[in-house]
Amino acid sequence: MNHIGLPSFQLHDQDNSINLKLSQLPRCITKLELSHCNLGDGDIPCYISELVTLQVLDLRSNTFTRLPSTLISQIRCLKLLILSRCRNLVELPDLPSSIAILKANECDSLESIGDLSKYKCLWKVSLWRWNEWIGDNRHVNAVEDRFMSVKLPYKVPEESYDFDKTKTLITLQLPKNWYSEFSGFIIHCNEYVWRESERVIIKGEMSMDDHHDAEVFDENWEFGEVGYAPFASLRHTSWWNCNYTNLSFQFLAMGQDPKVQLVRRKSKVGDSTRDFWDEEYEDCKTFKIIDDDSNPSKLKIVWHT
Repeated sequence: MNHIGLPSFQLHDQDNSINLKLSQLPRCITKLELSHCNLGDGDIPCYISELVTLQVLDLRSNTFTRLPSTLISQIRCLKLLILSRCRNLVELPDLPSSIAILKANECDSLESIGDLSKYKCLWKVSLWRWNEWIGDNRHVNAVEDRFMSVKLPYKVPEESYDFDKTKTLITLQLPKNWYSEFSGFIIHCNEYVWRESERVIIKGEMSMDDHHDAEVFDENWEFGEVGYAPFASLRHTSWWNCNYTNLSFQFLAMGQDPKVQLVRRKSKVGDSTRDFWDEEYEDCKTFKIIDDDSNPSKLKIVWHT
């Protein structure tokens, strides 16, 4: 369903008249912003569940501790929910099956996120904050042929941690038939410093020599960011070559301590054109793929977290 051209609505720093103003809203709006409205428990009217075309709901910087369990889940076209800086929020609400992006950064009281893997359209989650939590770590349903982005709470580094000595270059040795037996690769980073984007240059190599410094992935590694890039999204680029034997990943920022891992395919080759909603930003996509015109074996990925 295409809602382009339908109106949006914003309220900021409102008084007790918010219920009256919301009751006068047309039902055909695509975006509703209620940030910084001092909304507490019970202040969000049930009427918003009747907004049948609503795709974006921004509730950031409010004071509620919980949202009614059925309120958000009944907004059947909702794609993006923003709860960032709701510092009293202790648990996430139930979400509609249509949800694609969830942002709950700096929710310092959040104790439970539930099982986010049950939402099949959810591919981007951001739960960044300055302190870790102990709890459920099930985040996003695994997808083979579309991108995935997850941002988790800040992990405090040990006192001995040296930002300048973390790797910025990683080499993966590719197994035979990597292009058909694996669906893509996952990039793990630690978010010691807030960044709005990560930049990675990937170089394909054709060599019969073994790389003794090739990356060996540690399954027990703790990480703060996860980005998944499917091979299906790279097949159309000039970089793509099934004869590559190694891939090198150069990270353009220090202190990330990155890891890279191939993901074995579980199903038949899929279609990268499968729809997934990525309209969070008007001027860019979450993952941007840039060919290197001077060197076809190089590719740059800009990942907006």
